Amino acid sequence: MRSHGTQAQSSSFMKESSKPLLKVENLEAFYGSLQAVKEISFSLFPATTLTLVGESGSGKSTIALSIVNALEGAIKGKIEKRGKIAMIFQDPSSALNPVYTIGWQLMEAIQLKLELDEEAGYRRAIESLKEVQLQQPEAIFEKYPHELSGGQRQRAMIAMALVGNPDLLIADEPTTALDVTVQIEILKLIKRLQNERHMALLLITHDMAVVEKMADEVIVLYAGEKVEQGKVKDILYRPKHPYTEALIEASFLEVDQEGRLSPIKGNVPSLGQEPTGCRFHPRCPHVFETCKQEKVPLYSIDKGSVRCFLFEGGIKRIDQPGIFKRETNFFQPQSEIDPLLTVDRLTKKFPLYHGAFRRVENYLEAVSEVSFQVNKNEVLGIVGESGSGKTTLGKMIAGLIEPTSGSFTLKKPAQMIFQDPGAAMNPRHTVGQALVEPLIYHKLAKNLDEAVEKALSLAKKMGFDSQFYNRYPHEFSLGQKQRLAICRSLLLNPELIICDEPVSALDVSVQAQILNLFLELKSMFSTSLLFISHDLSVVKYLCSRVLVMKSGKIVEAGTVQEIFENPQDEYTKHLIAGARYHGL
Repeated sequence: MRSHGTQAQSSSFMKESSKPLLKVENLEAFYGSLQAVKEISFSLFPATTLTLVGESGSGKSTIALSIVNALEGAIKGKIEKRGKIAMIFQDPSSALNPVYTIGWQLMEAIQLKLELDEEAGYRRAIESLKEVQLQQPEAIFEKYPHELSGGQRQRAMIAMALVGNPDLLIADEPTTALDVTVQIEILKLIKRLQNERHMALLLITHDMAVVEKMADEVIVLYAGEKVEQGKVKDILYRPKHPYTEALIEASFLEVDQEGRLSPIKGNVPSLGQEPTGCRFHPRCPHVFETCKQEKVPLYSIDKGSVRCFLFEGGIKRIDQPGIFKRETNFFQPQSEIDPLLTVDRLTKKFPLYHGAFRRVENYLEAVSEVSFQVNKNEVLGIVGESGSGKTTLGKMIAGLIEPTSGSFTLKKPAQMIFQDPGAAMNPRHTVGQALVEPLIYHKLAKNLDEAVEKALSLAKKMGFDSQFYNRYPHEFSLGQKQRLAICRSLLLNPELIICDEPVSALDVSVQAQILNLFLELKSMFSTSLLFISHDLSVVKYLCSRVLVMKSGKIVEAGTVQEIFENPQDEYTKHLIAGARYHGL
């Protein structure tokens, strides 16, 4: 009888699994009169993972918000939902209320989704925090969001999403802003919970390395349209659309024979400015005249689909773009030993205050007796997880933080490029003003006309025309703003530029453009770079030497070959193992 019951349950589960939890038919989404998503259709079944991939502006988040009825716009088409749906967001800091404790917010979610009294609700909240593997859940329950690390906040968000036992979880870029080791923990956690609960997962990302680890099926989006759909192995190893292939190459930092990355030229078109014919044709290396004029249908091919004239009626018209190579072993050559920056036992301690009178109770040693040097025309990488002291070290060398002890020697002041270029620019000033102001302040131009001329000349080398000068920061894409930030730092002719996670917030295709730009600038201006990053694949491509930091100290240093091919410290091995999981 027990066997019969098990078979009945299995049969019931199989029957339920054959029904989609989510069915989207001809979805169209609008912001005012501008169409952001066009004719998107797909189904998602229990215990399966569907990923939506594409650059910013492709319509991924718009689709997710349409599904959960949270879009600040209008939609057309049909969305059929079965069971409960929950969603987790890219930035838990903006999704969590800063004035309430984690416990209060969990209890609020429980009261909305489950009919439990206060005592039972508390037990369920603690259970949910344990389920996402948060240590000391009772203590986490009492903490505010700012008291948690980025990984802890994301785990708390997952706990809130899962507390109502959803059948479908929508995860919108859930690991983009996290260290690679924390990313792995979060991805493994989501996968484990999905398997335990037989949940469906709709995962939104621009990172093909994440797709490879997580997905069953993939939809590639470009400018609001589906350009390709198929099983994950078919998409990754047999891409049919030129955009898919370019996205893969950018995501895995594939290099050409000269050791250069191959970024996707241009940008995703803005809403209302989509080109005629194939929307990708202005950026496509295989474009022909038909692409520019005719609307491209979605061809059904090999149990998938593709929107490309390379395929017509299931027959390949010209040679398919080559399958990319996954192994990249490009290392930057070492520079000559000619010290530009010498750091000697640099230390920074931050006071920890206590009580109403803010008495100093103790000190947090963020950087502890760090010594190293940067040579002329060298790119030195500093890697480590959040809290390792990387940024504090960079800010001391840039003169933004006063060291507690130790010293460094640098002939000319260093310039610094930050992770978020938008926050580094005054939104009330034009970008022209932002470029000219430092030239005037440091007296590197005789008058305003000369300052404008210098700014325009350098900006032209960075790919900007003269029309950029009177525009404001919000009128530029994130990648363009980062180019402008780099341009501003170069105007002062620095010998050293400190780059603090300058590409971590960018799409993979834009990352490739910026990384190539750094190498060009190093050659053109003989500028050294101190490159701070948690992304080891970026460091492997760009740097010649690497320092590994943990808890404010350098635990290992060496050439890129030495660090990646023969790491000695256990922490370095841990970081590299995480990077390999993530696609390096």
